Amino acid sequence: MVGAIYHMLRNKLNEPDNSIRIIGVDPSLRNTGYCIGRYNTKVNEVFIVGTIRTKPNKTSPAVLGHLQDGLTLYSSMVDLITKYKPAYVFYEYPIGSKSASAMRSYGFVVMMFAALKIQFKHIQFIGHKVSEIKEYFGGTKDAEKEFITNRAYDLTAAAVGWKLDKKGWPMKNCEHIGDAVATYFTGCHYKGFIDKRLISK
Repeated sequence: MVGAIYHMLRNKLNEPDNSIRIIGVDPSLRNTGYCIGRYNTKVNEVFIVGTIRTKPNKTSPAVLGHLQDGLTLYSSMVDLITKYKPAYVFYEYPIGSKSASAMRSYGFVVMMFAALKIQFKHIQFIGHKVSEIKEYFGGTKDAEKEFITNRAYDLTAAAVGWKLDKKGWPMKNCEHIGDAVATYFTGCHYKGFIDKRLISK
């Protein structure tokens, strides 16, 4: 099994020249879902999914702990981008909740993407609103998280990283992966996304 996974990933990471790598991200200070896919005029598939988790830091004062959590998330994203070398990063805009903890998380996420854009100038970072993602991927702006996650799994079941329950469906803590996959496919099909390198070939 391990050998089969190794050979599958090796083949995916050695894509043909006309394929581009894309990372989809559902950002959060505590649980950031992501997926890695390859895209060209004939193929659009996600082959790795996962979640970057940060545990609450009990450093005193609290602001120092939050800062450390933010640095951990940023470092993990840098490692992910450096390893998979995407041409695009599609991410969900961190908006929606009005709670103090959520707004703090959003602040760190916004600063993280600003720093990533500076560090990786050759990569295009494209954000999408939650309503856009739900409407495209879920069929309605009121699409439930469970539906989004299950549909994401249906489309990417062969990807490495999904955790399933006894019934064979994604576990509840996979919802961030589901949102990342939804963001990925929304980005690929959004009217503003046209990669000229693919069209020219």
